[in-house]
Amino acid sequence: MPVEPIATFVLCGTLTHAFLIWNFSNVLLMQLLQTLRKCTLLDYRVDMAIGCLDEEHGRTQPVLFTVDVYTPLEPLGTPLTIDSVYDYSAVARAIDRVAARGHIELQESVHDALFIELFRDPRVRAACIRTAKTAAYANAAAACVETFRTNPDV
Repeated sequence: MPVEPIATFVLCGTLTHAFLIWNFSNVLLMQLLQTLRKCTLLDYRVDMAIGCLDEEHGRTQPVLFTVDVYTPLEPLGTPLTIDSVYDYSAVARAIDRVAARGHIELQESVHDALFIELFRDPRVRAACIRTAKTAAYANAAAACVETFRTNPDV
């Protein structure tokens, strides 16, 4: 089903331009997502050395990873096997490799390193990574960062 752009008028010219670009981007994104399968590894827990604060150095802390990996859909009717679809254990292995590198200051740096690992597989067209440091604050469930990127090589 094609996605139709929405025409909206706003008095401020800059805002109108920004909205139309945003709207056009959403249409393209929706069309792209209709051709991809999302595979999710949800709340994969790793104790890792992360953080830029003094109290975060010299110890590990729990980090939950939720990673969505987008791969091309097979044509309808194509017989599927475990070898023909993306193996999400590859995501777990990539997370473990990044965490094993030693202390990393920022969650954003963890994301960048994980994108590089994931995009080595040319089937991965895009990914969304969410990390949650669950011990960061006593009065919060977690301190989270989420990043979406497309694979620049495909």
